Amino acid sequence: MNAKENMIIIKNEIKTNQVERCQYNPSTQKMQVEFSNGKMYPYNANNVKCLKNPAILDGNSYRISRAGKVFYGIVEIYIFKDGNSSYWHICFNNGTERDYKEDKYASLDVLCHFPMNMLIRDTKMLDEKESSYAMHPATHIDFLIYSMVSKKPVLAVEVDGYTYHKTGTAQASRDQLKNHILKLYEIPFLRLRTNGSGEKEKIIEILDTLVR
Repeated sequence: MNAKENMIIIKNEIKTNQVERCQYNPSTQKMQVEFSNGKMYPYNANNVKCLKNPAILDGNSYRISRAGKVFYGIVEIYIFKDGNSSYWHICFNNGTERDYKEDKYASLDVLCHFPMNMLIRDTKMLDEKESSYAMHPATHIDFLIYSMVSKKPVLAVEVDGYTYHKTGTAQASRDQLKNHILKLYEIPFLRLRTNGSGEKEKIIEILDTLVR
C-alpha cells in the first residue's frame, strides 16, 4: 500500500507498511484487512482507520524533532488527519521512510528571552510609547511557545518575580504595557508568579485551548 497516499491505523497502531488492502464488508459489518503476508483478518470497524488525502509539506522548510532528537535530511512530510489526531509519514533523503503519531504538542517548541522586536514587526497598531517599548532591544518575552509547522507564536509566557513585579512598581507598568501590545496583536499570553504553584498545569490548561 502506498504510504504517501494512505495511512492505516489498527487498534491505535500504525500498520500501513504491513497492509496490502482494507475494505469494509457491509454483510459482516467488519473491516477486512489483507496483510502483505497474504493473511486476512476481520476487525471491528471502529478499530481500523484508513486515512487518505494527506497534507504534503516540503521537508526542507520545517524543523522536526521527537523526544528531543532533531530529524535531519527530511525530503517530504505527509500529514494525515483524523479528527484532532495527526499521523506523519516522513521521507528522508537516504530513502528511508518512517511513520509517527503526532504528540499533541510535538509540533511546538519554545524560545527563551525572545526579543519583542522580532515578534512585533509591524508597529502600525501601536502609539509612540508602545512602539518605543516594543522595539527596544531589551524588551523580550521570557518564554515564547511557537509552532514549528506554521512558525507562528502560540503562547507567550512571562515569569514575574513577586517583589520586582509588584503593583505600583515601574516593572508592573511595563508589564501592563506588554500585556496590551500582546492583546492588540492577538498573541495569547500567560503570567506566572515565581512564588506560585501548579505552573505546568496552568500552561497545559491554556495550551489545550489553543492547540487542536
